[in-house]
Amino acid sequence: MIIDCKSIADAIIENVHREASGAAKTPRIASVVIGSDGGSESYLKMMEKTFERAGFGTCICRLAEDATTEQAIALVESLNADREIDGVIIHKPLPPQIDERRLLYSLDPRKDLDGLHPVNLGKTLSGDAGAIAPCTARAAVEVAKGAGIELTGKHVVIIGRSSIVGKPAALLFLSENATVTVCHSKTSNLADITKRADIIVVAVGRPRFLGREMVSEHSVVIDVGTNNVDGKMVGDADFDAIFGLVKMITPVPGGVGRVTNAVLLANALTNFTNNNK
Repeated sequence: MIIDCKSIADAIIENVHREASGAAKTPRIASVVIGSDGGSESYLKMMEKTFERAGFGTCICRLAEDATTEQAIALVESLNADREIDGVIIHKPLPPQIDERRLLYSLDPRKDLDGLHPVNLGKTLSGDAGAIAPCTARAAVEVAKGAGIELTGKHVVIIGRSSIVGKPAALLFLSENATVTVCHSKTSNLADITKRADIIVVAVGRPRFLGREMVSEHSVVIDVGTNNVDGKMVGDADFDAIFGLVKMITPVPGGVGRVTNAVLLANALTNFTNNNK
């Protein structure tokens, strides 16, 4: 069965729209874009449509490709100080001369929509129910729940240990009372581990990494990967090889990415609510 990520995303978006419609003012979000990247521009358009659908205001703040880290930080700090802006997204990839860590750390954690500021990562680690968690990690959990899976007691194997997906996803699944194993490309006997999993979250950044020998008929595969192979977007799971064998699987494209976009909107509502109490 292919998991219907569109319906899961739509439900999140409609819930946010319903909650935000009664607000005294319109939530407003700013996107920081440095230079131009085709993939980033496509995501930006999709994100704007989602925010507009929920009744949020958006603005795009652009800097040239050759902008310095200091110029980018100055822009972010101006958005920190702008009381009309409820959330900020720093779009990636960034040009190579930009110090990504310095730029991220300059962002007010109360306006961090991606959930990647150390303050928000720390809240996620501590189990704070109101934490702004990294969007893709949260999306993986929402996909599992949206597919009707009771997570308590389930064995979740996560392939990937990044601070954006793997590590925070482990924390979020633990908070749902799942049993979590974090693996990566160098894990010994990886197939033996993944075949015993109830849920496999694959976020290793390698096209078609998860093959038939790594899954079983009981596997639920949540594919976070987005890889361009010969002009075609493919995931970290070998969809054609394992579809029909596994119990459930997300598609690429049109899968976890849709839900990530909706979770970004939900994070924006949380920030808006917290910042306007």
